[in-house]
Amino acid sequence: MTTLSGLRAMCFMRFGIGKDLGLVLIKDIILSLLAVFTLMPGLLMSFSGLIDKTHHKNFVPQITG
Repeated sequence: MTTLSGLRAMCFMRFGIGKDLGLVLIKDIILSLLAVFTLMPGLLMSFSGLIDKTHHKNFVPQITG
């Protein structure tokens, strides 16, 4: 939210480039958040088998006492 607020403040600059940069960066952040919340869970579920194969062996022995 802080980043979006700062970029929104850029939109009110006197120079035209501030408005252009602010709008483009706000769109970029919103689209990346949508992609992470919609695309990422599906990718994690479809590749969960491959992710599980990458777990390393536990180097600390189990101590029962």
